[in-house]
Amino acid sequence: MKTEIEKLDKIINIESPRLVLIGGRPGMMKSSFGLNIVNNISKQNTCIGLFNLETSKEQILKRINNSNNIFINDTPAMSVNDICNEIKRLKENNNIKFVLIDYLQLISNDGKDILKELSDLSKDLNITIFVISQLTRKTEKRENHRPMLKDFGKNTSIEYSDIVILLYVNEKENLEIIIAKNDNGINGTIELK
Repeated sequence: MKTEIEKLDKIINIESPRLVLIGGRPGMMKSSFGLNIVNNISKQNTCIGLFNLETSKEQILKRINNSNNIFINDTPAMSVNDICNEIKRLKENNNIKFVLIDYLQLISNDGKDILKELSDLSKDLNITIFVISQLTRKTEKRENHRPMLKDFGKNTSIEYSDIVILLYVNEKENLEIIIAKNDNGINGTIELK
């Protein structure tokens, strides 16, 4: 399984099981980045679970190239238990291998640590889960607005993620993909025009 973003695939390995956390401030192309990877992975004969807690299924379908093997759930305000149970069902019935969740702050936690639950599930089912997350406003208060790991805030348990990617649209309006944590490789920054 690959993101099919060539420069990114040279640095990170998303073969299951993996929990990948993607962070950015509003307007930093987080959802577009996630859906681009969904489109790329769907071409690899891989069944996908897509949870979008903010956008309707109809809107998502307009941005997806091939919906045949993508199972979309647009139920708002899902709990982490609901999401985990639905992923288990999709794994059992459709053998999904990749999941995208957009986004972390819209999931109710049932008193549990959401990223720990998703990390455990990823290992139990041998699947890769991408979770999109908002960052705090700390980036806007610095002279250099590029995000850092600490911008997730105290309530985000990034230690449960295998890979953490931060997104930043720079002054040239190019997307910077900042690999800030990579358990099986190096960190680094990729710039896409």
